[in-house]
Amino acid sequence: MAKFSREQIEQQINAHFVREGVEKGVAMTLAMRGADHYCDSANATVVSSIAHAKTFLKSTKRIKGAPDIKRNQGRGRR
Repeated sequence: MAKFSREQIEQQINAHFVREGVEKGVAMTLAMRGADHYCDSANATVVSSIAHAKTFLKSTKRIKGAPDIKRNQGRGRR
């Protein structure tokens, strides 16, 4: 089995997510997560790296036009 470079894995995973309809910025973020998994795990494959990256898909999506999340500054007493 060939061992791919980090850049090659990022390109493959990025292309996979773009084909699935994920926007480019999110696809690049997911590709970086998948490449991290591929480089850090000894028996990782491209398919397992894509599956690992998909676990981050929901948390990295943004809804267009959604307001930024306002952080609660603490619990004030009245």
